[in-house]
Amino acid sequence: MSAHEQFDMIVEGLKADRMLHTLLAIPPSFYSITFGLVGLARVWHLAGSLYGLSAAIGNALFLVAAVVFLLFFTVLVFKLVLAPKTVLADLTHAAIGPFFSLLPITGMLLAVSLEPYAFGAARILFLVFFVATVLLGGWYTGQ
Repeated sequence: MSAHEQFDMIVEGLKADRMLHTLLAIPPSFYSITFGLVGLARVWHLAGSLYGLSAAIGNALFLVAAVVFLLFFTVLVFKLVLAPKTVLADLTHAAIGPFFSLLPITGMLLAVSLEPYAFGAARILFLVFFVATVLLGGWYTGQ
């Protein structure tokens, strides 16, 4: 292997480390992004039914919210695997911890938006996120 190829491998490794560090540094307050996107999509659907606007924009917003939700959920799973103490510290922090509740709440809202297309899957997802919300709320209340 040439020196140039070795240098390229080192540079690619550093870029991957930097990207992983950036993803793991996403704070729980960012979970409000998906909550806001779902709210915007719901309002667009309501405006569409009231004022005859295109429902496709609301559907696109739901899709964007779902992708961002999955990204944040995946990052949280990676954080739980790679740095569980950091996640636990964030969960027990008085100001940062409650932002974690936005993930299951947003999951419930996304499940409701899925209902016209896949009722059974929407019901299961809603119940899973509902249980997660209740458990997390109970845990916070017990603190």
